[in-house]
Amino acid sequence: MSTILKSSVIATPKHYNNATQEPAWVRRLLLTTGLFFIGVLIILPLISVFAEAFAKGLDVYIAAITEPAA
Repeated sequence: MSTILKSSVIATPKHYNNATQEPAWVRRLLLTTGLFFIGVLIILPLISVFAEAFAKGLDVYIAAITEPAA
């Protein structure tokens, strides 16, 4: 029975790499891709919203947010 237990132990294969063992170009590519998507999906729309909010000037923006209905 002890031979069954020894053979059923799951060992990590030696061909698995840690994330830090990837080549530098792979890490840079993944980082750049992630930052690109964050920029396109979050930062670009946020910039667009603020640009439209201030399109008619700061005075109009302040009047709109200080209005009681707002």
